[in-house]
Amino acid sequence: MKNNVRTIVFCVVRKVVELLMKEVRSILQNGIDHRSQKDSNDVDVDYKDLLGQVMSYRGGYSATDRRKIESQMFHGNLRAIISTNALELGIDIGSLDAVVMCGFPISVANFHQQSGRAGRRNNDSLTVLVGSNDPISQHYMKQPECLLETDFPDLVLDFENLIVLEAHYNVLHLKFHSKRIYQMSWFFSKIIHNIYN
Repeated sequence: MKNNVRTIVFCVVRKVVELLMKEVRSILQNGIDHRSQKDSNDVDVDYKDLLGQVMSYRGGYSATDRRKIESQMFHGNLRAIISTNALELGIDIGSLDAVVMCGFPISVANFHQQSGRAGRRNNDSLTVLVGSNDPISQHYMKQPECLLETDFPDLVLDFENLIVLEAHYNVLHLKFHSKRIYQMSWFFSKIIHNIYN
């Protein structure tokens, strides 16, 4: 961050955003003792001047807070933002230099979307995938060339998988009033039919 590399870090889940932001704040507040590292004779590095230049972004923030963070990033007041996929598309946060993905996103299409957040306007960029131990991450860590293929499959909802459908239905039922779900029955009729028949 001292080199003014504007970066977005994508985390798969909100909890990782919160934990990573907490760790980054701690490092920026307390510095890093390089003397404890094996091959370094450097003294402590002070990062306190960067403390206000890193923010997190995720669902659950008020619309006002989200617009403020977006504006700060767009106008170059932030050097880094740690986010869920909430910033994956549709929000202009200006020119970025690097993307770091903590864990593989939902699909290859999402990988390309997140990677595309950096390097706009014909500028060079860097994408780093930090793989987790889940099978999908490990697949792409072992076969990274698959990420560069031009054809990638769409995500498909399997209407025959009743376990998944029931979970989706229950979330929708909690999120929206049940009367509204029935008003939208044109969309959910197949799901409801499969779950309850």
